[in-house]
Amino acid sequence: MECPDCTVDCNLAALAAAYEKLRWPPPTSCKNCEQKKRRELRKVEGRERPRGCDKCGDLFTPATREQSLCGACSEVPPPLKMICTTCGGAYEYNSSQVKSFANLHLDPPTTCKACRPNNFINKQIAQAREKFAAFKAQQTVWNCLAVFERRYCILCGDLFVVTAQEAQFLLDHGWCLPFRCPGCRAECRNAQSEPSAIKVKT
Repeated sequence: MECPDCTVDCNLAALAAAYEKLRWPPPTSCKNCEQKKRRELRKVEGRERPRGCDKCGDLFTPATREQSLCGACSEVPPPLKMICTTCGGAYEYNSSQVKSFANLHLDPPTTCKACRPNNFINKQIAQAREKFAAFKAQQTVWNCLAVFERRYCILCGDLFVVTAQEAQFLLDHGWCLPFRCPGCRAECRNAQSEPSAIKVKT
């Protein structure tokens, strides 16, 4: 069959079968002419050749070569409006958060982003108070230097101890037990509490 553009003999049936696999509209000219048309289309209009949507099969013009879904199928659903169980304020639960929580096998959050750190700290304090009450009940003679808990520093990984006196002081003031060793805490104070200025030991 002769190409209507360049008058060269070509097999449009084989080319049409290849286009059908790509979900492109049937060709009207030979392979070289079709490529030339696509190049001109990208240069002038800045868009790709129309193709079929991978989800619904409808024909659409993608903005980039990697786009495989039409506009209707690629629309992001609106975020869910949820109420925080701690402060009572409204917060949004969007599709990216849904995917992140699902990948981590976690239940959807019931609190807003502002309340989540506070809930974590309050939970840590409550658990430490329960543990300290049980520890204090087991002590026949109170020793303020007794080891209450051994912890690993989250920055350097060294093992450090929290004495009974330290635990009692922190919990009485409503603070949680330290996550960093005394050395890293001193570095944080010297660096004005800037984590970027702290060098993690390896």
